[in-house]
Amino acid sequence: MNSKLTDDEKYRVKDLRAAIRRTRQRSSEAVYGSEDYWKYSKKELDGEDQISDLRFRALQRNSDLLDPSFERAAQEYKVQKERRGAKRRSILEKEKIFVKRNKILQQSSSTTANLTSTRAAYVDLLLTIQSQTGRQKQSDFSKDGLRAYGGTTKVNNSTYCFSVLDGTRRDKDGFVAAHIFPPSIGPKVMEYIFGRDARYEINSPRNALLLPKKIEKHFSAHQIVIVPARSDNSDVREWQFLIVDKSGLWNEYVSPFGPMRFSDLHGRKLIFPNDFRPRARYLYFHYLISMIIHFRAAKKTGIVRSELPDAEWPELMRAWATHGEYLRDNMIYGFMEEFGHDLPEDLKENALAHCAPIRSNSEAEELDEVIDSLGMIQIGSDNDDDEDDDDDDDDDEDDDENSLFNAALKQSAAVRRDLDAFAESPTSGPAALQGQISASLTSFSRTIDDYSSLSKKELIPAKQEKAFERVKNFRTELADYRLQFDRLRKEREEAQVTANRNELLGRRPHNAATPENPYAQSNLSAQHSAFASPHRQQAHASGGLSFGASPSDYNRETHALREQSFLANTNNQIDEFLDRGRAVLADLGQQREMLKGTQRRLYSVANTLGVSGDTIRMIERRAKQDKWIFWAGLVIFILFCWAVLHFLR
Repeated sequence: MNSKLTDDEKYRVKDLRAAIRRTRQRSSEAVYGSEDYWKYSKKELDGEDQISDLRFRALQRNSDLLDPSFERAAQEYKVQKERRGAKRRSILEKEKIFVKRNKILQQSSSTTANLTSTRAAYVDLLLTIQSQTGRQKQSDFSKDGLRAYGGTTKVNNSTYCFSVLDGTRRDKDGFVAAHIFPPSIGPKVMEYIFGRDARYEINSPRNALLLPKKIEKHFSAHQIVIVPARSDNSDVREWQFLIVDKSGLWNEYVSPFGPMRFSDLHGRKLIFPNDFRPRARYLYFHYLISMIIHFRAAKKTGIVRSELPDAEWPELMRAWATHGEYLRDNMIYGFMEEFGHDLPEDLKENALAHCAPIRSNSEAEELDEVIDSLGMIQIGSDNDDDEDDDDDDDDDEDDDENSLFNAALKQSAAVRRDLDAFAESPTSGPAALQGQISASLTSFSRTIDDYSSLSKKELIPAKQEKAFERVKNFRTELADYRLQFDRLRKEREEAQVTANRNELLGRRPHNAATPENPYAQSNLSAQHSAFASPHRQQAHASGGLSFGASPSDYNRETHALREQSFLANTNNQIDEFLDRGRAVLADLGQQREMLKGTQRRLYSVANTLGVSGDTIRMIERRAKQDKWIFWAGLVIFILFCWAVLHFLR
């Protein structure tokens, strides 16, 4: 085949390649998730499309269209074009998710933020991620997961695992680990939705099933759900498949299971090799999300499903009849507030019947939990199947850097809001506000340090320079906040001391015509009494005070003033101790997170070492076999040579 380009086409391809290089450079310099990042990513795909189109047109012009090699080239051209189209759709989906997440973060940093509006935007973001990201990049089952679901069997260098479809052993290469709750959403979101005990189960076998690849694909796309097979027992032990979206799927074959179709899968029970089962709450969350997605899709197409659609979706509303407290009640309320107008009453009643009374200490704390969980969502790490591990690591670093930057912005806004509230009433403001501001400043400083250390690891000079500039601005803001806080605290202390002195000095006897001490002028009145002793009158005349106050009165006032100053200093010291305690507690929380990260790294290293050990043992075993084969062959060869020399000579 001849795909020779004309001179104009060569110049055009050269210009496009130069433009693509510039676009890639600008995209790498832009912050991941920013408008520039998405714009340059789409421009790069557009340039690749134009180059591919030019080359294919030249190939069509200079080749025989019936040539088999041309047909293969045309097929490859279509595959590459579809791949770029899928990547472009993925970029648009991620951009939409980033816009929603940034909107929630901006709302939370405003003074008018409230839990209801943030919760509604939060569930809308979760549903967008669930419905758009589709199939996750599932890793192979861990050893614990394989052991939990029947383990593996090796026969003739092939590995077989247990199939939940028919209870037989099938080739493990045809199966994949289907995470029920997507790991990309993160453990923080999992903890918020299901409770604290669910945070460490995101990569547990309780949150996964070993399914055939084709079924896992439609399960992750929310076209298939797994529901209880029996409704008379709250402890669910039997599960069954249900097909939610039958369009184009009902008559499709479930390869490699012979003539089985997806219609045969509908209502089919899962067969487990033992008593181990996945968590019901994760399967219910998947079921609820699937129902919301497809009822909303039906509403958009104009099909109003106000009644139970027995003819099209048999028993879907009655599929989950067992009772249990699965999801945080505020999440259920958020789903109802945001999507209730698109859902039938049966589904809303079913969801409300599975609320779990999971509570935070306050609305502000729950709002912080919602915002913190957003930073753990790994947007864009699941669908880029054509990216290598290095690119994934770069994306993870970008996500960490962006989450720290967003956290710093949020903390800066919170400190500024607290300082404004403190400045409005420095004398009458609560003492707890000072401790809150001090703890916020400590947390803000720690976040800046983390962001600074992460920016030093940035390999791209332009992005590193931008990160350093941000760190410099954050440190300037922190210094201004501390100066303002010290000034306001000194003003508060001076105002309190002045008020206390005025209160005490205002009670001195000579400032009032009638002293507060009823015996202060008893000496004066006794001098003019007709019944008083003359000796007493003389004593008073010679030694009494004309102002009606003894020196002991002034001593008592001075002592009371010292006590008041001592109590004020003690109160300030207690506030400082509380601030230090909050800072220590925050440091302990940070150390806890660092230890958890270290633990995860150690687990990863241990898994890697385990795989490497297995590989080394396999190599040693193979080398030992090769050695025996070599010596056996050598002996046979020597015997053969001896036989030739002995019998044929």
